[in-house]
Amino acid sequence: MSKTKSDGIFGILPYIAPEALINQRYSKASGIYSFGIIMWEILYGKAVSYDQKLAMSQLCFLICYHDLKPAVNKDAPQCYVNLMRKCWDKNSEECLSAKDLCEIFEK
Repeated sequence: MSKTKSDGIFGILPYIAPEALINQRYSKASGIYSFGIIMWEILYGKAVSYDQKLAMSQLCFLICYHDLKPAVNKDAPQCYVNLMRKCWDKNSEECLSAKDLCEIFEK
């Protein structure tokens, strides 16, 4: 069985972690970021969508360098929002692991 290497970024933009867009490398943290986006979709019952007038390159720039994230309603449950935002955290010391998420959900 041969292995092939794929270069580049694959996926749907709102789900791709900023560090993956910048470095063109996926990590376990990239998956946690995507999970945070899915948490947002569960909370609001719709897919994440950004300003359709923006070009893809502009949107990537805003996500990577201006920390663009989906808007969060102030009435959303704060514990849920905090967990979702931790999934989006760029600081590697604050970033959750899948094990961390499992432990949180088991509580």
